[in-house]
Amino acid sequence: MPADVETEATIGSSSAIAAADSASSSSDAVPGSQPKVEDLAAVDGKLKTAQKHKEEGNAFYSQGKVVEALKEWHLTLLYAAGINSLSPNSGAKSSEEQNTQAKQICLSVYNNLCAAYIKQERWQKAVYAATKVLSLCPEKEPNLKALYRRAMAYYHLNENINAAKDLDLALDKAPQDPGLRALAANIAKADEEGRVKAQEKMRGFLNKQNS
Repeated sequence: MPADVETEATIGSSSAIAAADSASSSSDAVPGSQPKVEDLAAVDGKLKTAQKHKEEGNAFYSQGKVVEALKEWHLTLLYAAGINSLSPNSGAKSSEEQNTQAKQICLSVYNNLCAAYIKQERWQKAVYAATKVLSLCPEKEPNLKALYRRAMAYYHLNENINAAKDLDLALDKAPQDPGLRALAANIAKADEEGRVKAQEKMRGFLNKQNS
């Protein structure tokens, strides 16, 4: 399973992440409240701008310009993440269709961020971004790329138990995927090597005690 970016969206910096966290914790539209026409038009403008920055980020990433891509993806998230928020006085500011589109952008944004962090070998950040993707998915329909990428990041952090949990879920959905199977084999090999080293260390300790 390749660590390529999503074509639907992407992201960038800590301020964008904070904005997305705030947006994802916002409640749904107040029952009976309807967005005003001018609010809907404003949200459409934000979505179009987010789409523009997303496409520019994807273009940079395809050229190997990760830093430039992250800057564009940062802007993407800043425009998309605030959608689906509520005003205490006037209620909903966006339609359900717009909310769905914004959520999909944010989901893809985090997946792309995870791919970029893997390329940069920033494993903790990759775990965080993949976790955000999975939090936006239905529990019974996890995102396979996010599971694979988080498992890879856990593997490089020597957190093989967590990596194996993600791989189990992913392999249930795609048991023949070569990328998933290769990563599972690497984790199994690392576990075996770890057990051998632990046994050798224990034998050395016991020999020292008996000498």
